[in-house]
Amino acid sequence: ALTKIDEESYNFARTYPVEAYEIRTEVGRSEIRFTVDVPEHNGYAAKLVKTITIDGRSLHVRYKLENLGSKKISTNEYVHNFVSVGGHAIGPDYALKLHYAPELKLLGDGGVEEKLELTPGQLTWNAEAGGEYYALYEGFANGETPYWELLHMPSGAGMSESGDFDVAKL
Repeated sequence: ALTKIDEESYNFARTYPVEAYEIRTEVGRSEIRFTVDVPEHNGYAAKLVKTITIDGRSLHVRYKLENLGSKKISTNEYVHNFVSVGGHAIGPDYALKLHYAPELKLLGDGGVEEKLELTPGQLTWNAEAGGEYYALYEGFANGETPYWELLHMPSGAGMSESGDFDVAKL
């Protein structure tokens, strides 16, 4: 758990004192499961289970966050932008396919705005993405579940993510 050290809002880049929780690990033939029980503190308590499964040529990563406290938990997912297929840098050979018409907001730097091309249902790059940036998408219909697929077009290989939760932004 992070310790609030003053009245400032949380800042991703700031260092906070941390209390680490025990992670229980279960290993099976084709999967591994990590479970963390977060004890109650100021109305917050939770259980987080992360399961990684290999199924043929597919790798499945599932998360389950269970709220065990009296206060609502609101969280964001952060996916690192060092993802690539076969070591090929993100750029013109990739397409990020989305099943909705996203509204894109960018935070960060690198001049990436000029490198992105957004059309309904798809985001592409006209140059190697390079650098670091954070992309925030809105425009989901109420009750719409998240899904994206990153495709390396020359190889036909890619990866996808789907969820079973309501989403307001991605």
